[in-house]
Amino acid sequence: MKFLNSLKKDPRAIICLAFAAVFVIGMVFATIFDLKISASLTNLEEGNRLSITVPIFALIIELIGEWPSNILGAFCAAIIMRAFIKVNKPWKYLCIAGLGAISVYFVYSSVEASVEGIVELADKVFSAKHLVIVIPLTVILSLALFIGVLMLSEKTAKRLLVPCIICGAMLALMFVGIQAGKLLWGRIRMRQLVAEFGDISLFTPWYKMQPFSGYRSFPSGHTANAVALGLLPLLYDKKIESKFPYAKKATYIAVAVWGAFMAFTRILVGAHFLSDVLCGAAIAFICVILGHYLMDKIRNS
Repeated sequence: MKFLNSLKKDPRAIICLAFAAVFVIGMVFATIFDLKISASLTNLEEGNRLSITVPIFALIIELIGEWPSNILGAFCAAIIMRAFIKVNKPWKYLCIAGLGAISVYFVYSSVEASVEGIVELADKVFSAKHLVIVIPLTVILSLALFIGVLMLSEKTAKRLLVPCIICGAMLALMFVGIQAGKLLWGRIRMRQLVAEFGDISLFTPWYKMQPFSGYRSFPSGHTANAVALGLLPLLYDKKIESKFPYAKKATYIAVAVWGAFMAFTRILVGAHFLSDVLCGAAIAFICVILGHYLMDKIRNS
């Protein structure tokens, strides 16, 4: 009874339990049926030559999939960068340059990934000449972001500083976790098994690691980035919450739907297996929960 009462007082505990249940059940299925699930969803054909069918809408989602979380990261870096402008220390310029570079990198990675995806859809190879498109777009979008952040009122920028520091730290933690997983597991993607090797017998279950193989299927970065948007409510203040009382709930629901949809499309395009998207989501979910915990600690101190 006490346990149920504690759940009622803290809705996030219910969310954690629900996520844990879905994760465990999903991983059990993935352990047994990972390859079969991907083969079924990608319509794998095993004739003289292996082939999969990829829906156009899933490819479009792949092109834009990392934009929301990358823009969030770029915004957080820009807000922190703004705070250093008024610091009267000689090392402030180094911090400003570093944070500015991080912000630009977030924008660049989104633009570059989208352009590269479009080039590949046209059956061409992404090369240095495509930077003629990537670099100007990155510069324009980065300048727009910096100008927008600098135009914020001092009160708003100050209010956003701590939430942005926490969001930025959690996004960095998530990035390290995802990249470490990719390096250590070295798993081959479904579409690489088909297009590069033409042999699905090279499939490896999630619990078998192939460190530093150069392949990067496990875990799913796109899915993690989608779930990481659960950090957005950290930026909401009491004024927003009073004006839009359901803003947080609406955000969490939207993130859950977007995360599930992203995970589904990642399997559809043969980029990931079920276990990849579940573990990517789990890494991001832990970072989101940790971010909210830290924010609560600061606000209640």
